[in-house]
Amino acid sequence: MTSVTAKLLVPAAAVAAAAAVITVPAAQSDAAPRLFGKSFTSTSVTPGIPGGGPLKMTFLPNGRVGLTAGCNQMSGTVKALGDRLHFSRLASTMMACPPPRNMADGWADGFTRQAPRYRLRGNTLTLRTRNTTAVLRETRYTG
Repeated sequence: MTSVTAKLLVPAAAVAAAAAVITVPAAQSDAAPRLFGKSFTSTSVTPGIPGGGPLKMTFLPNGRVGLTAGCNQMSGTVKALGDRLHFSRLASTMMACPPPRNMADGWADGFTRQAPRYRLRGNTLTLRTRNTTAVLRETRYTG
């Protein structure tokens, strides 16, 4: 009887584990489906980006993001959880930009690490952290 019980517990545990794995990604991906496959450019950032920006972001359908704040191109992954965007550590090109634009990459890295709150209304994306508000308008997607 012990071997029969063990055989029944393993499939039940496998089904429970599979259900948990399936549920978590669905909740994450449903949070912001309208962002993916779109590009945005800032119309205002308060306080401003060093060098003046602009902040440009492209959300690829596969969950990757490309962005620039006026100096180097940066890329990584992004997940929408609730009303926040959680960015991975961003990879970057290594172009030397003149001051003050050379500070834009550090600004972008710091901004994305704060998991900004987001709101998409029509073609306007608003990103907010404790100290920064960025308003971006949808632009032509070039993904």
